[in-house]
Amino acid sequence: MTLMLSSLFLSPVYAQELTLEQALSAVNESSAAVRFGMQQDNDFRQRKVSECQERMLKPLLFDAPHLSCSVDHLLTPQQRQKLLVLRRFLDVVLADDRAGLENEALAIAFIDFDRTQTRMQQGQRSELDVSQFQALYQPVRVRFTEGEKSQRLSRELLALAQGKPGELSADIEIPDFNSWLKLPETESKEMIARALQSNPVLQKLANETPLHEMMRDQMRYSIIEIMQALDVMQIEMEAAQAHIDYRDLYLDRSRTLYELEVKADLGDSMVEQTSARLVRRETLFQIVMLRATLNALQGYPLDTSVSLIS
Repeated sequence: MTLMLSSLFLSPVYAQELTLEQALSAVNESSAAVRFGMQQDNDFRQRKVSECQERMLKPLLFDAPHLSCSVDHLLTPQQRQKLLVLRRFLDVVLADDRAGLENEALAIAFIDFDRTQTRMQQGQRSELDVSQFQALYQPVRVRFTEGEKSQRLSRELLALAQGKPGELSADIEIPDFNSWLKLPETESKEMIARALQSNPVLQKLANETPLHEMMRDQMRYSIIEIMQALDVMQIEMEAAQAHIDYRDLYLDRSRTLYELEVKADLGDSMVEQTSARLVRRETLFQIVMLRATLNALQGYPLDTSVSLIS
């Protein structure tokens, strides 16, 4: 599946689609952001361990799935940068989706406004009616323009994260993340054991106690918290899918009534359907970031289990 962006926004562009694999491969030990992170790593890690320890001592806040403590200090600079690239890549996809949604809404708002103008000229509607639909149309124009700008800015940030400023990609090849919707079969205790043995940061600091011991404790807590957050996100995905199913059925009914000239909100129903699918994708991408973080903590590649949509 490919998302397109008007060439008016992009110069220069990649000759081919940008895949997630290509985006992640742009980050290596020679990347400026990684080298800078390595220079700051010791001070950064000490500060983050202290901040995380303070947060872990605070009362629980029941507004999951957000993690109570960042895991950045448990990852290498290269892992952190790759996670940033992944997030920026997903931001591009979402920016395109949101722009598509606003494009649909703009078309519908314009049709309503234009139809009302025509009917006023025919003496069927008043000037007040036209003014009302124009007032409804203008905010949608604003959101549409903001959506186009977000498409450009999200690509700028992706290019920066890759260390390729200005090299924007018009076409993004979207990976199939649906295989990540199932919770990992590995138990939390097995993940913790793997992380304590294979996490590259813990391996590097093996002889530095008590810092090493505190980080091991925070590693255990972080993995448990991520797994619980994934449990919550699974329920959110089910809710999002139920809403999509409802909107699909509602659209079918609206289409039938529209064809029978009984109802005229077919366009609104289509926008609501698109909006429901966007919510599901936003939730899916939160799961993707959690799963990728879980992979990184255990020393696995971020995109393990990812396949591409054909």
